[in-house]
Amino acid sequence: MNNALDRHAPLAQLWRIAPEQRRVFENLGIATNDGERRSLTQVCLVNRLDVETVMRMLAAFCGVVAQRPAVAVELMELAELCDHVEHAHHAGLRDELENLDQLTRTMAGQHGSNDPRILKIRRAFVSFHQKILAHLRGEAEGLFPLLRQLEFNADESPAVFARIKLSLERMEQEHYEVEEEFAQLCALTQTETPTASVSAPVQILHEAVIRLERGINEPIYKENQILFRRARAISRGH
Repeated sequence: MNNALDRHAPLAQLWRIAPEQRRVFENLGIATNDGERRSLTQVCLVNRLDVETVMRMLAAFCGVVAQRPAVAVELMELAELCDHVEHAHHAGLRDELENLDQLTRTMAGQHGSNDPRILKIRRAFVSFHQKILAHLRGEAEGLFPLLRQLEFNADESPAVFARIKLSLERMEQEHYEVEEEFAQLCALTQTETPTASVSAPVQILHEAVIRLERGINEPIYKENQILFRRARAISRGH
């Protein structure tokens, strides 16, 4: 939960800290022009919303993302690249996935009976979540240790290089599968334009899913285009 989120603070104070929070209220159909002096608790009471649910939505959707400094990954050694992907990307991605898991679960419990689309989104996310977590474990426990071993032990046996080749191929295939499932999840939440036929919870889920996109695409790009290519080049030299 964002430490800056205080349910008793005036909304104007919350919006100075994280102005994007206005979007969540607007998607819930709450007027944001005349309620800035009210607290989050008061606004939820007036609009018959559960304050705990709204706080979870805000934490999942409006978490402040720190700007990461530019990193010259092309200059990194193989083991350093593995560390960078794990620490700079995988850890944050797990946190974002956990936030979205909480958000989709809450939305399904609160609104699923009135909007079956939300239940479909929840089921699709659960499937996607399981797949990507299994993929991250496979890299952290299988592929990355092999690549670190490859860099520091130039005289590995042909069997080790064969394992690395198979692991690289499997991880690339899983990248494709992850991207396909994520595209399906995006399609389920797709909202061309906010209309009365699209519920506010679906709009919020769509925007939360879109926020996750960079956290998925960036590490996949670095792995496919830099890390895996570097590993194959080293393997071919032995």
